[in-house]
Amino acid sequence: MIKTARIIIGCFVAVFSSFYLYNALVLLFEYQSINQGILALVCALCVGQLFFLIFANLFAKEKKFSESTRKFWEMTYKKTFLTELSICIACFGGTLYFSRYLPVNLLLIFLVPFLLLVLINIFNFLKRKRNKHQADFSVVVNGLEMSKFENSRKNSIQLFQTYVQNRYKSHFFIFANINIILLVAFLIIIVWQNLFWLSYLILIWEVASIISFMKSRIKEVLRIKEKLLNGDYAEVILFIKEIYSLPYDRTITSQIFEEHLVFALYHVGEYEQCIQIFEKTVFKKIISSYATPYRILSLLELNRYEDAKNAYMQFTLLNKNGRKKNRKYVLNKFDAYFASYFAGKYEVAGKIAITFKSKKPAQKQMIQKLQNLATTRKKEHNKKESDNSVD
Repeated sequence: MIKTARIIIGCFVAVFSSFYLYNALVLLFEYQSINQGILALVCALCVGQLFFLIFANLFAKEKKFSESTRKFWEMTYKKTFLTELSICIACFGGTLYFSRYLPVNLLLIFLVPFLLLVLINIFNFLKRKRNKHQADFSVVVNGLEMSKFENSRKNSIQLFQTYVQNRYKSHFFIFANINIILLVAFLIIIVWQNLFWLSYLILIWEVASIISFMKSRIKEVLRIKEKLLNGDYAEVILFIKEIYSLPYDRTITSQIFEEHLVFALYHVGEYEQCIQIFEKTVFKKIISSYATPYRILSLLELNRYEDAKNAYMQFTLLNKNGRKKNRKYVLNKFDAYFASYFAGKYEVAGKIAITFKSKKPAQKQMIQKLQNLATTRKKEHNKKESDNSVD
């Protein structure tokens, strides 16, 4: 399907670039119009380079990176950058051809947006190459002990490659559609005065496409969350480590991964490492409010009752930062559970635990852990009271 689409687009581009080239040669040699001929030739070259890139990618052999996630990321973003840059230059050439007879001031108005997109694309590419690792959190993540999760390495690499590929694919289509919208908008003004209805249909289609690809970007992040809720903790932990081992790249990073890592470490019993993240990282308030319950639970699992109580006091303040209604509901559940637990109402805490969502394996495990904590603490409390009564 993708190969067929590339061939069709390549043929479409070839027709336009050939048309521009033919006109350039006619203007240069038949009419001897040097200025207009050179402009038409520049347009032909701008559009033609996209044709060669499409067919170069069509017949190029895909490199396989079974282990090196960094090389795979570098190959993906470089390929996306070149294609985005090529499309932008081609749209620049198309606009230049149709507006070449306009006054210079109008010509510049039509061409400046494409030049800005080219410069922004180049700037982002160069910036990505210069970026250092992702601040404190990446240092902490890369310092975690991951040897016990090595059995999930193969699956985590596949997850990483699919995620990076799909995120960049969505990014590319959004960028390409923005260029097409600009091109169509300028063509409406320049040559399509009598075809407004068709032009507007194209614009509506392009805007709908951009919205669709934005949704697909979000879906990729939700897919990682789904893996986590299904109990693939080790796979997600290694995936997040790979993401944070790379230089900062807004296309593939997401703040929600910080919460996911804490959630996963807690569920695999890595309580010390879960707490270590909070000791060495400063989360944004909204992420901290969602992640802190797992810090409290980890402290309770390690019988650090006073530290857990102090962390809960911080959590009550952070709970005010919950924005989304469904997330706020969960935070309130945790608040009610901890309030009952630290008040010594362990039976109430156990009942609150049952009210958490239990559709996914991770949610069921969470309920079990909460109930176990309440039950264990109740037994310890009863034993302590019985020992005191004997004395």
